[in-house]
Amino acid sequence: MNKKEARGAYSAFNKLLCPILAVNDKYDVIFLNKAAEEVYKNNINRVNKSDADAPSAGDTAGKCYKISHGYDKPCFELGENCPLKELINNRDKNRTAVNHNHKGRFYKVEAYRDGGDRSLFLESHVNISEFISEIDIVKKAKEDVELSEKRLKTFFDNLPVPSLIVDVESGLIIDANKKAVDFYGWQKEELRNMTIAYINPFVSVKETIDFRAKALKEGYNFAVFKHRLKNGSVRDVEVMISGIVYNGKTYIQVVISDITEKKALEERIKESEELFRTLADNMPVGLDMHREKFIYVNPAFQNMLGYTSDELKNMFFWELLAEEYQDEAKRAIKEGIADIGYKHHVTFKAIKKSGEELWTYIYAGSVRYKGEVVRIASFIDITEMVNLRNSIEQERNLFKILIENINSGIALYGKDKFLYLNSALLNLSGLTKEEFLNKSVADFFDIDENQLYSSNVSLFKVRHNSEFSSRFIYKYTDKKDIVRYIDLFRTTVVYNGEETGLAIFTDVTDQIFREQNILVEKDIYKELSEIDALTQIYNRRAMDAKLTEFLNLAKRYNRPLSIIMFDIDRFKNINDTFGHPTGDSILKELAGAAKEELRNTDFFARYGGEEFMVIAPETPLKTAKELAERLRLKVGEHDFKIGRGVTISLGVASLTDGDDERGIVHRADSALYKAKELGRNLVYSENFN
Repeated sequence: MNKKEARGAYSAFNKLLCPILAVNDKYDVIFLNKAAEEVYKNNINRVNKSDADAPSAGDTAGKCYKISHGYDKPCFELGENCPLKELINNRDKNRTAVNHNHKGRFYKVEAYRDGGDRSLFLESHVNISEFISEIDIVKKAKEDVELSEKRLKTFFDNLPVPSLIVDVESGLIIDANKKAVDFYGWQKEELRNMTIAYINPFVSVKETIDFRAKALKEGYNFAVFKHRLKNGSVRDVEVMISGIVYNGKTYIQVVISDITEKKALEERIKESEELFRTLADNMPVGLDMHREKFIYVNPAFQNMLGYTSDELKNMFFWELLAEEYQDEAKRAIKEGIADIGYKHHVTFKAIKKSGEELWTYIYAGSVRYKGEVVRIASFIDITEMVNLRNSIEQERNLFKILIENINSGIALYGKDKFLYLNSALLNLSGLTKEEFLNKSVADFFDIDENQLYSSNVSLFKVRHNSEFSSRFIYKYTDKKDIVRYIDLFRTTVVYNGEETGLAIFTDVTDQIFREQNILVEKDIYKELSEIDALTQIYNRRAMDAKLTEFLNLAKRYNRPLSIIMFDIDRFKNINDTFGHPTGDSILKELAGAAKEELRNTDFFARYGGEEFMVIAPETPLKTAKELAERLRLKVGEHDFKIGRGVTISLGVASLTDGDDERGIVHRADSALYKAKELGRNLVYSENFN
């Protein structure tokens, strides 16, 4: 066996955590697993990089004693016990073990004769001080079978992950190890009678054939598939396959890793990232992530400064600022990267790409991102606010005219009291100016969480000088008991040289009511789409969805479930005799009479025409038959006022192993058909076990 063949034949050993070496009777190493490469990495450069099948004469680079010990001579020539020498000299012996000192590390070295080739041997090296559990598994497996099977069979059965042996061309499963039996839920003999396509029905047969052929040709192939288990559940799996010689024939070995939870976690992470992107990309304020250079900038930030995302990612953070602010920015970044608890808020003058000046309020904090500390900063364009402040100092009357004519309510406040509020806020709150100024800032902003319009936001702290800018919608009832919805935006500004709270209140009541009306209309439409217009019970569409839901619950918790299918006997004759309006009336009365007999937990639907369906959760077959009999009697005793009786025939079926929606409905329909054959006006059950 050459090295290329060895890599394919022994690739399964890469799953083990202890060093495994394949050695021929010349003491040449033809394969090392990944654990051996890591442990003996200083001695294996030539044996892994060389394309030759064996070292040249006199070359010790690929010898087992060179790789394990760093010796230039065999260990037995230096007075040490050699397990391979003992097996080479005694062909009747299949296993031996010694303790070796590998450069100061004590290893228990066990040597096994390769069952397929008497001139090939396997060595497992167990670091005695670390008790690596994987090699213990291999050792125990070897002892349990007492060398009754070949090497690959032993390792295959005891691999700590599910593994299958598959025929290359047909895809027939030749063998399955213990973990595969546990994972898939079928017994080994059941798996041996399947093809790989049965557990992987989600891709074409040709695709799986090509996948196996590629692995056989290249020695290795890897992909992610969905595999079906015996219980009907579907798991996401990583599949690694490679060629393997098994019982004298070349097959494919499939090693399976269940990544369902990992993939679900990845999806949740992806959803979180998408949520962050959605929020960040739609925030009205600039947001960025940076170290010295920018890592991420949202659209509002790009629009604010006039740069594209690519342009900003090639710039240092401080290059956006006026020169007099750059040193402070460098210091803040340096401190923030060194201390994850460091927060910093400041007003900087930025320079837009166009050269215009832009006053920004920046709040920055440190977080961990991809293993390193980065800064996240929010940028609020306060240019107008700064200009407004300057204008106030120069022309207070102009400031008053502007603020008093803004539709949104505005308030400035300190830690304890309000400093300014405009007329719009007084009108919105229904309070007088004196009442407002006498209110505590903390009490005013003590908004109940239950008043929030959206549950996806959090209330801010009252301390305006230690918070991010906040925005949310809450419900407010004024002094006249009129309910309003208020969009509240709050941030911090510098006023008269001190940090001051700024709150902007916007009445969005009309907008919220429009949104709520749309939601009500959607609920009405949903109800109409699930109710049968004639009988006012659920329709076929609603029944199909509910049956899937009930079946899944019953299977998951191993609970009983039954269905009853019934129709009106000789309904066509009734329509032909009395006319379709009378037939419609009978359908409506029958549905009403049946509902009186059903339980609250039963789901009743018109299946189509004169056919009806009852889904009975938590109901075994015997109880379902009793319920069906009560329905039959109820309808038979009802006076439909047509001068003759109306009867129904009913078929009953209960959930069995392996059932799906189609199967249980088919069996109920077959039972109904049998009831018709036996004379109508009776209940028949058919349950295959």
